[in-house]
Amino acid sequence: MPMTSDGKLSGNGAVPANPKDISNAAALVDDLTPHIAATGMDDFDLRQDWQGFWRIHYKR
Repeated sequence: MPMTSDGKLSGNGAVPANPKDISNAAALVDDLTPHIAATGMDDFDLRQDWQGFWRIHYKR
């Protein structure tokens, strides 16, 4: 997981994880933020359903 010195993700894939990061997030990144390109268009098409779900079930 590319990471800057303050722990934020870098948009540049060439930036390695910060060696001082004690969270070990780099080892978990695939589980935390999976992205499956093959389902991208389906996910986009279903966004309205998910937005409705969040609006109904979670209020500020």
